[in-house]
Amino acid sequence: MATVPPPPPPPPPPQSAQYFDKRGEINELRQLLQSVQNDKDQEKKREAIKKVIAFMTLGIDVSRLFPEMVMASYTNDLVQKKMIYLYLVNYAASNPSLAVLAINTLQKDCQDTDPSIRGLALRSLCGLQLSNMMEYLEPAVKKGLADPNGYVRKAAVVGALKMFHLDPQHVRENTDIVQDLYHIVSGSDHDPVVIYDAVVALNEILADIGGIELTQEIVDNLLNNIYGFSEWGADAIIKIITKKYRPNTEEEMFDVFNILDPLLKQNSPSVIMAASTLYIEWASAVADATGNSELLQQVMERLKPTLLTLLGAISTGGHEQAYVILSHIIVLVVHQQKAGGTPLFTGNDYKNFYCRYNEPSYIKYLKLQLLTLLACQAAKTDSTCVNDILGEFRETITNDPDSEVSREAVRSIGAVGLACPGAVPGIFDILLDHLTCSDTPRNKGVASEAVVVLKQLLRSGVANGREHTIELITSPEVLEKCLKNVSGDPLGKAAVVWILGEYGESIPMAPYILEDIINDLMDSDAGALSPGANGLEGAEFGLDESAAAAAAGGAAAPAPTISKDDDEVIKASDDTVALELLTACTKLFFARPPEMQKILGLAFNYAVTSPAASPDVRDRALMYYRLLQRSVQEAHDIVLVGDEATANASADTYDVRIDDRIFEEEFDTLSVIYRMTSSKFVPVMEPLYQGTARSPMEYQDETEQPPPPPPAAEASPSQSDTVESPDLLGDD
Repeated sequence: MATVPPPPPPPPPPQSAQYFDKRGEINELRQLLQSVQNDKDQEKKREAIKKVIAFMTLGIDVSRLFPEMVMASYTNDLVQKKMIYLYLVNYAASNPSLAVLAINTLQKDCQDTDPSIRGLALRSLCGLQLSNMMEYLEPAVKKGLADPNGYVRKAAVVGALKMFHLDPQHVRENTDIVQDLYHIVSGSDHDPVVIYDAVVALNEILADIGGIELTQEIVDNLLNNIYGFSEWGADAIIKIITKKYRPNTEEEMFDVFNILDPLLKQNSPSVIMAASTLYIEWASAVADATGNSELLQQVMERLKPTLLTLLGAISTGGHEQAYVILSHIIVLVVHQQKAGGTPLFTGNDYKNFYCRYNEPSYIKYLKLQLLTLLACQAAKTDSTCVNDILGEFRETITNDPDSEVSREAVRSIGAVGLACPGAVPGIFDILLDHLTCSDTPRNKGVASEAVVVLKQLLRSGVANGREHTIELITSPEVLEKCLKNVSGDPLGKAAVVWILGEYGESIPMAPYILEDIINDLMDSDAGALSPGANGLEGAEFGLDESAAAAAAGGAAAPAPTISKDDDEVIKASDDTVALELLTACTKLFFARPPEMQKILGLAFNYAVTSPAASPDVRDRALMYYRLLQRSVQEAHDIVLVGDEATANASADTYDVRIDDRIFEEEFDTLSVIYRMTSSKFVPVMEPLYQGTARSPMEYQDETEQPPPPPPAAEASPSQSDTVESPDLLGDD
């Protein structure tokens, strides 16, 4: 039987790159560098230098080749120069004995006729992080700042900043570098790249005295070159001008506005926002100084189409940018609302903020908030706008897959109802539709929020005179559905309890619903004591027949039957429900004392004896009990005194709290996103340079070092925060 020959061996693995074959062969590399020294073939020289750099990247010490690499630097080939400079900078920093050779080589190349080599050599020379470099860097940098080539001047500006990091005090006090940089930004240089780098360098070098000091000459030069800067550069320059300069005359300010106006039509969001910030801050300064906000109003009208166009351009994909733009628009609208000026967005502008189905929830939240602000502003002037926005809210509640967004839309409807009483009938229809919706988890959340909003509207008095609407809300069918839908939301349950306490006189089943809720609270508390165990029920609380008769006479009505699904038992576990329950039971006791006598005692018993009840709940129960014990009439006058005041006041108006300083001083910053001033989230940083400062514009004049700030005083016990006592009457 023939044998099968074995398979051939696998091919050897591919050899590594040629530069890594002979690790550690320093002598061969030296011979290679020497052999190509006089060779006219530049490719051979490049390959030899590449091998040295390859060994260096492996971590192999090739510092012994330093003389050969210095000799190889006598070439005009820019590629070889870059690799040689990389080698020189790398080993000069770790081997001071070789630093002199590297410095001499780089200084020589700083005099080269080729500007690319001059700039590269100057950049490499400034990259040598050696303690004794200042005497070599200063003349090279000063000469580079006056170089006719922009690339060399740019390298010199960056080198000046590196000098500052090596020896801040020397650069600030004993050189003319700062003045040379000021000459560049004042108009002696016309290269936008060099000008921008000089501004950044001055800002960092003079950071401890506020950064660069702008004059009209400097600002004019920066603005004349604004269209030559990169997008990043234009954004930074405009922000510096905004924060550090104010025009001397109105004519100068309008000239700046005209120069920057074309920037508002660019497709760069950062540049547009930077220019908008300059417009707003300068116009706000004029308004504060003169008391006339007409210019600010014109500026905001000019910015409106720009922001709407920008929002429309990025809404399809740039959700993060859209969030930023919407946040800034909200700041503008809120400021306009506070100032009492003409609404910024009129006509059909509000349609630009309708929610789209594919937008993330955080965008929809801002749009709902913005639409609410616009509807509240248009409440007295544009009913069409209000109705359209309410229709948008209704669509969001019905169709949005995110239940939290739907709940936010319900809250927005309530805010519009408080600001626009004329729209209340339609708002009640929307809320009633969602009170009785199917009991899916999503719809339960919406229904619970609708109950809370209904409570706010009823408290505000906008439903006064609408008895038919109140009858619908308090009908047995609606209440029964509400009780099922709010089972998982303490705020929703508290709102239902409030409705029962406020309108319980006309709701036959109100006392017995409250009794069921109390029993559920007691059942949910494993350690609850049985009613009357401590003698705290009924007459033991002073709620005897005489007290009931004093409240209001009459026989108790028979208790109607309440159908209740066992799976939907109200499991209230939040103090909000218990507090509202005590107030509702007390109120209803004054209207229907025979039925509420036992139920109120049961509520007091739970609040006082239950281990699960908080001190706030216990204190409120004891307060009501002692009021009733003292005098039923006095308790009636005290507990119900707030009803008339509440009915005539809308305390729950829609208010977006944004500090005016964000609009006037911190527009186009994170303060707009966080809705708080920067002092609340940015720590105070110590300046990099702590030496004696000289004025940048009067550089030869001595200035005294500012005294250190006084130590912060320790807070005394009297300055500590105090905890406010709870409102025992709650929302009433």
